[in-house]
Amino acid sequence: MNKCILLILLAVITGASSQILLAQADAEAAFEQGKTAYTGGQFEKARDLFLKASQTDARNPEVFLWLGKAEYQLGAVDKAIDAWTKTLKLAPDEPYAKKMLKTLRGQLVEIDTRISLLKVMLKEKLYSSAKQECNELLADKAMTDEQRVKVRTLQADVLLATRDYEGTQRIVHELLTEYPTLVDKAKSTLLLGQAKLQGDEKAVAESLLLLKKVVADYPDHPSAAVANFELISFELRQGINPARADAMADWLAANGEHELADGGRQILLDAYFNLTVQGTKPTAESDLSPTDLKALALAADIYARELSAKKADELTKRLLSHIRSRYIDNKAYTAAVEATETLLAASLPRPSRLSVLYTLNLSKYQIGMKWLKDQAQAGKLPQGIRRGQLPQPLADVLDVYETIRKQYSDVSIWTYHAELAKQVRSFAPKVLPEAEFKGLKGPDAWALDIALPVIK
Repeated sequence: MNKCILLILLAVITGASSQILLAQADAEAAFEQGKTAYTGGQFEKARDLFLKASQTDARNPEVFLWLGKAEYQLGAVDKAIDAWTKTLKLAPDEPYAKKMLKTLRGQLVEIDTRISLLKVMLKEKLYSSAKQECNELLADKAMTDEQRVKVRTLQADVLLATRDYEGTQRIVHELLTEYPTLVDKAKSTLLLGQAKLQGDEKAVAESLLLLKKVVADYPDHPSAAVANFELISFELRQGINPARADAMADWLAANGEHELADGGRQILLDAYFNLTVQGTKPTAESDLSPTDLKALALAADIYARELSAKKADELTKRLLSHIRSRYIDNKAYTAAVEATETLLAASLPRPSRLSVLYTLNLSKYQIGMKWLKDQAQAGKLPQGIRRGQLPQPLADVLDVYETIRKQYSDVSIWTYHAELAKQVRSFAPKVLPEAEFKGLKGPDAWALDIALPVIK
């Protein structure tokens, strides 16, 4: 009897453990899907997925941290505070939750705290809310002159971000007139330079002088990095050359985590592509362009920064479009192979990796077909070939098929496999006749080696 009871208890415990593991797996999946939705701007979907994850994974501070972020993006400040409070109960030193709670809690009524919140809004590109907060703060008569200058400067930032360049200049000039000793000279000069850069030829000339002044006079001020970025970007818009591309690369090396860095990487990527196209058209023997090697290294860095699925897909399409038009269309297949294999070494998302593998397959297939044509024209296609002696150019194509099969079990590559066998066999009639029969013609033997896995 005791043995039966023990077995029943063991079965119950095992079943409960299985259910817990399944629930945990569901929570982890919901959490990862929520992060993807959040980075893609789908905040309601992200919020719902994080809520789902929190119901099972209630001891994970990361879940509540991201739930708070989603609620905040949706304007649910109270719910964001609640989520971040739970984050700190589970992880008391979590810095982001600490900072946001300090900003959002009871001190919201304090002007300095509201200014901090305004900066967060601006950083998160919540321009409509930031504009409204500026107006409400500026209506507060209890504000000190120093606080008023801070808010007005942030208001100018908001207007610049929303392309109200005249409004930006007006606010800066008012500040310089009313509060000359309190204004941040580096920041005000930068704002004027940025706003004038969008004007006519005369305004642009003034803008460049102002931006250069920021870089020269305030080299250690945060505004100097922004001014330098604006100057480099402007030069690249006037025309791309190696020196200007190098200038942007140097800026990124020094400011890799700056809020403008993501935009700078895209500008530099375009510059590298442009420099490649400026060069001589590639031939079948051409190597991969040095600027394309730089572009691929830059792309690897961009992928590593946890792009949203949409942005990763856009980047992959840009890269593969360039590889096809520059190399494959010009029959520079060896260079295309180098480009795609270099790209595969990066931290690619799963869909992007498949697209790159298909492009790699296209290049290696063309190399294999060219090899067959060259052998046929030289009269070197053999006869009397044993099975299992597949030439390397054809084996390389099969290696790509095998990689796709292993990494993407839900993708069928057999039609490509069968087409390769068909094309290889079409070269059999081009084998020069021998005086006596010596066995299978090379292309027939190779086609059999390729086709048998398809049949199986």
